[in-house]
Amino acid sequence: MNRIGLIVVLACAAPAHAASSLLTGSFVHVGYSANDEQLPAAQLPLFLDELQDLGNDTIILGQTRATRAGVGCASGVQDFEWIAGFPGKLGTVLDAAAARGMKVVVGTTYSSGQCGAFWQGRNATAVAQDAAQALAQLGQQYGSHPAFAGWYITDEPAQASADRAPFYRAIVTALKGSTPSRPVMVAPYLASSSVDPASVANAAAAFRTATGVDVQIWQDGIGAASHARLFQWDRPGHSTEEYFQALSATLGADGLWADIELFNHGSPLFMDTGNGLSGAYRPASVQRINQQLWSARSAGKRVAWLNQYHMSEVVGPGQGHVEAPRMMNTYRGLYGLGASYIVDPVQTTYSYSVAPDANYPDGTGHELFDRRVGDPRNPMDAGWVGVHGNVAVTIDLGQRRQVDWIGLHTMTRPAWGILTPTSVEVMCAEPGTPAVKIGALSAPFTQAGLSASTEEEYVLGNVAPLAAQCRTLELRVANGSWTFLSEIEMAAEQ
Repeated sequence: MNRIGLIVVLACAAPAHAASSLLTGSFVHVGYSANDEQLPAAQLPLFLDELQDLGNDTIILGQTRATRAGVGCASGVQDFEWIAGFPGKLGTVLDAAAARGMKVVVGTTYSSGQCGAFWQGRNATAVAQDAAQALAQLGQQYGSHPAFAGWYITDEPAQASADRAPFYRAIVTALKGSTPSRPVMVAPYLASSSVDPASVANAAAAFRTATGVDVQIWQDGIGAASHARLFQWDRPGHSTEEYFQALSATLGADGLWADIELFNHGSPLFMDTGNGLSGAYRPASVQRINQQLWSARSAGKRVAWLNQYHMSEVVGPGQGHVEAPRMMNTYRGLYGLGASYIVDPVQTTYSYSVAPDANYPDGTGHELFDRRVGDPRNPMDAGWVGVHGNVAVTIDLGQRRQVDWIGLHTMTRPAWGILTPTSVEVMCAEPGTPAVKIGALSAPFTQAGLSASTEEEYVLGNVAPLAAQCRTLELRVANGSWTFLSEIEMAAEQ
């Protein structure tokens, strides 16, 4: 069923600290108001240590100011306020980063959350004034700090449209006035996969000329956008790889960063199932992240949205993202960052208690380990294996090995009768001995709650290390509907 052999792992053995093709930075969400503190100062040192251990040297603060609640479109600087803890907290962040040899890109004033046409009229004037006053003072106070690496204009310019250029030009002028040597960055996003990549790149170049923005951090859209494509062959349209290559050729690698989305795709992206979020906007498959990194290899730097929720043991679980430790430790394992990846795409074997359906077969006998994730927007994508009803997947590791983290990549498509299972028992056995339960992979939602979704992926995983020694693993999937499986990921801590 697979149309390709093995997907390249970017840096299986080399440490990420020396591998520029891996993630080396992350956006950081600090809050939306004077009463909202998403990353308390007490968590900051541990979180930065965690980022550094993962090979990161840069953080991007999403915003330091925002429109006051209920204002809508601002009419003047009085309509903005500091995010909780700022501006003083910026000194704390900069000092902590500098102590670790890290850099900080400082977010500006967030207005688009309340003002749809933020680049027009009084709101545009107010944001520019705020940059010239409050943010300029911030630059004067902290601009010479060794960790201060530039500015990030929080309001997103969509596809770097020409009609929005005056808004960004005014802010860039204000920021450069206080910190002339510091770069200014924005984060555009791709709105379609049918637009010619060359035209997107030309628009990006024109936007740079018109605004003075130094670095464009293009969002890859793999989690958020229904049109985004990892591969050229899975659906009609252009892949993210093609767009990044065109952007890099036009802007230069130094003028282009890639914003790698670490979360699952789902439509709708945020959905209340009655017991919390669905599978969307949850920590994704690490093999999918590997593919995203490969697709964005032409960019000068790759940064993540959003480590603190999706790939952090320090912050993620406390914010309801219980899958974050699984993703973080599996990422460590795949790239040799203090853990090991215990699945060999060829040598590790497995079998099914119930054979996959002939329409969705495991054509190679290695599809669950081949490092090619299925497209959650396309049930007919070659990366999916389809089984109906309860099934057990038995995995032979070849020898007794430490097993700590397991991830099972699945999809939901209610119109097709495909639903992510909510329960998977993990059994462990030595040859010739009865299997014993060592844990479970669970979802934070019910199957009934998924009925409002049109398409979705979710990685079932354990929330705490299994700490088991096993030769044979058995994953017992309980599901009365179709289960579509893609990758099984496993890692051991060191």
